[in-house]
Amino acid sequence: MSNMELLFALMDSGWEEKCVQKSTRIPPFTAESDKHVFYHTSSETGGLHRFYLMALLKSEDIFSKGVTSIHYFQSEEYYKTLIQCSEEIAMILQPNRPAAEYKLLKDGGTTTHRQRGAVRMLLDDDDADGSVLAAILLPSDSVTGI
Repeated sequence: MSNMELLFALMDSGWEEKCVQKSTRIPPFTAESDKHVFYHTSSETGGLHRFYLMALLKSEDIFSKGVTSIHYFQSEEYYKTLIQCSEEIAMILQPNRPAAEYKLLKDGGTTTHRQRGAVRMLLDDDDADGSVLAAILLPSDSVTGI
């Protein structure tokens, strides 16, 4: 589907659009959200990327994986990961992470040569005590030089 078709599908499903400044703090969309609003900016792309729109359209499927919220103005990899990942990964997915981390999660922990032997720790940045939500350990056959 093209971006225009995705926009029409969102509007046909009852979503409303709202133009905001990117610096505007917007609470994430949750299954309990009263209004279905998708946000964009007045920039050239406006933040209306294909996978952002798809994630909002597929929000029920995403929430059924255990995701509690879909954050606005994230990287394309964040939205791709929400759509394509397993329930286990969906439940630990955090916003505002580097795109490479989402790609690693989405690909099921597949690593590049430089990443072999690494342990990826995902911290809940909102948790005051800094408790660890999850650790993804790479398979032992991919660990070298330890």
